[in-house]
Amino acid sequence: MRTFHLNAVLAALLIAGSATAQTAAPAPAGAASAPAKPSVRSDLAKLLLEAQSLSNDKKYAPAKEKIQAASAFADRSPHENYLIALLTFNIAVGEDDGPVANKQLEQVLALNETGKWAKQSDIIAWLQNAGVVSYRSKDYANAALWMERNIKEGGTSQSVKNVRIQSHLLTNNYARVTELAEEEIALAKAEKRAPAQSHLEMLAQ
Repeated sequence: MRTFHLNAVLAALLIAGSATAQTAAPAPAGAASAPAKPSVRSDLAKLLLEAQSLSNDKKYAPAKEKIQAASAFADRSPHENYLIALLTFNIAVGEDDGPVANKQLEQVLALNETGKWAKQSDIIAWLQNAGVVSYRSKDYANAALWMERNIKEGGTSQSVKNVRIQSHLLTNNYARVTELAEEEIALAKAEKRAPAQSHLEMLAQ
């Protein structure tokens, strides 16, 4: 399956944020409860853009050093934390690091709830990436969960559906496998095409 190591939206957000970044003293702690604006301090943005460039070249170790330096900034806004988590997640995807990818995507999604910065298409792609990395790491339980969330969020990729059902099969969740296989077979009949042999075999088993 194809994965997306880095999202173009990250660079766009960083550039936009850098252009409007404030160099004044950080806002008081109470301001954290106010809706976060999509901005990022210029020095922090510079580190993240450098990290992204390194990651694009698959130089993950120095990229993570840049992220670590960005994470050392005090009084980070929710949007800055969101960008750090997003870039860390994308590096984990590039490294096929399932545990880190799972943790970071949960953080990205939670932070996104405060500002709604991500497009739905981005969320769907991230969920697919996390599922693929979990599957490659043989963490089939999380692979199934991520792919279920992908479909719930509007994903329609057949490859995602295939990984989802295979992950449930490998975790011995036969009830869910049966349900999904029956759905695929019913869909094939409705579209007047032959059901996939793999789905028929799953039901037979």
